Amino acid sequence: MSRVRIGYAEWLIWLLGFISVMLKLFRALVHIAISTFKVNDVRYRGHACKYEGWVDSKGF
Repeated sequence: MSRVRIGYAEWLIWLLGFISVMLKLFRALVHIAISTFKVNDVRYRGHACKYEGWVDSKGF
């Protein structure tokens, strides 16, 4: 019985770790997609003075 509990606890810890890693990867991909979109979007180029300063200050 104790072996089953240890296995279950290890599986749960692994699952939580896996979910946290996936969330970090997802956030990184979303961040890259948003920054690329904002730099390349024609609407933002139309307001170059306003948004280029914002993009530079954010480090994109």
